[in-house]
Amino acid sequence: MKLRKNYLVIFLFLLLSGTVTAQNRTQTVKGRILDADTRVPLFFVNVYVLNSDPIIGTMSDDQGYFKLENVPLGRVSIQLSFLGYEEKTVSNLVLISGKETELEIEMSESITALNEIVISSRQHKSEISNEMAQISAKSVLVEESNRYAGSFGDPARLVSSFAGVSSAADGNNDIIVRGNNSRFIQWRLEGTEIPNPNHFAQEGMTGGPISALNSKMLANSEFYTGAFAPQYGNALAGIFDMRLRTGNSEKREHSISVGALGLELSTEGPLSENSRASYLFNYRYSTLALLDELNLVDFGGVPKYQDVSFKVVIPTRQFGTISLFGLGGNSNINTDFAEEEFPDKILESYGQESRVGVLGLKHSININEDAYLHSGLSFANNRSKQTGSRLYSGEELQEALNSNLNNNVWRFNSTLNYKLNAQHLLQGGLILSHYNFDFNNRYFDPLQDRMIDNQKQAGQAWLGQMFVSWKWRITENLSLVNGIHSQKTSQNAEITIEPRTL
Repeated sequence: MKLRKNYLVIFLFLLLSGTVTAQNRTQTVKGRILDADTRVPLFFVNVYVLNSDPIIGTMSDDQGYFKLENVPLGRVSIQLSFLGYEEKTVSNLVLISGKETELEIEMSESITALNEIVISSRQHKSEISNEMAQISAKSVLVEESNRYAGSFGDPARLVSSFAGVSSAADGNNDIIVRGNNSRFIQWRLEGTEIPNPNHFAQEGMTGGPISALNSKMLANSEFYTGAFAPQYGNALAGIFDMRLRTGNSEKREHSISVGALGLELSTEGPLSENSRASYLFNYRYSTLALLDELNLVDFGGVPKYQDVSFKVVIPTRQFGTISLFGLGGNSNINTDFAEEEFPDKILESYGQESRVGVLGLKHSININEDAYLHSGLSFANNRSKQTGSRLYSGEELQEALNSNLNNNVWRFNSTLNYKLNAQHLLQGGLILSHYNFDFNNRYFDPLQDRMIDNQKQAGQAWLGQMFVSWKWRITENLSLVNGIHSQKTSQNAEITIEPRTL
């Protein structure tokens, strides 16, 4: 017992200790600058660090890439300016030693003549990258989610501080928008709809105690609480559109960390020295599960989980940019309830297991200087299983609950963006989803003394969605978005057509 306590003290010391070795006090900020409407790279853009003395600045190259070296650690903001485009400020970047910062920045073409230049070092939370979203949209900064009290680095917990949004009282990261049921939240990753990305989740529900998406893998995301842009459908309460960041394309970086949520292994870097192709990979294993396997904790119902996520980006000169991304998570917990006077006598036993997996392929290509096509193909699987046994009569446990819900989804989406001029942007696209499901749920009825099938369904279904939208930038501070979203499911004969104006 004394040896076990010594191991536990050493583990907690490693868990809470920080780095004390001296490291370089500067870091590199780099990335790519694109036109917000056409995704065409912008070259010769002036980029510099605000309030730097002497000034730290550079210009983007012919592919839109830039690099700022020897930037002091801490919080910095960078300013971008380019003739004919609105100035852009990227605020509150947190630079740390041992990790370069890589960005993808979009700039909007100016529609009015410049009379004066006003530089702002703050970015409003409502400023998002989606050109078609005008209202009820918030930018979710990864850096903010790491600072928000009680968020555990989970952006889903951060959004509960937004107006009209609340969280569940049970400790899960369920998102409740204006009183709507949290199950009507739609989760998206890299532009495609995905299953509930949380550990210990149940099919048909949303939220969970721990996100399977590690915040270290995420770029800034967007959260919509209503008045959805025409491109979004199949959602009633809100939409959480998340993105994975791009790995370092010039330098390999590796890290190992231990925290309250788990042991994490991360790596990123270039795929080759002669291209800007990069990879990003992260694996996490539950801290409590690790302690349980080392016999350092001794209590019933230890939550065990592990997850993996990755992103590979391959830019080409002639065939556009190809991306491969993935997310996988597995979790389980088993709990026994014993009689108080006789701890060895088990009265009830319950187990829960959940699994989520997403694998996606994206392709973006500039057709010409005014249009680009974005397409994606993905496969997603989510499964939730619950089992239970109770002591009804006699001395042996009897099956009381058995639920096994499994769902597989193939999705294809394609969106064409066409920029008429600085004031008018057209967008159109389609989303095709094919579902293959197998739902079984049964429970024990003591009155009938047998198991009852509560749900037993297996089959296939598909959902098709199409949309068109037009954005009119009347002035730099006033825009109007009009569009139509339509969808059709194989479950009935109806075709819905929703006109939208934002």
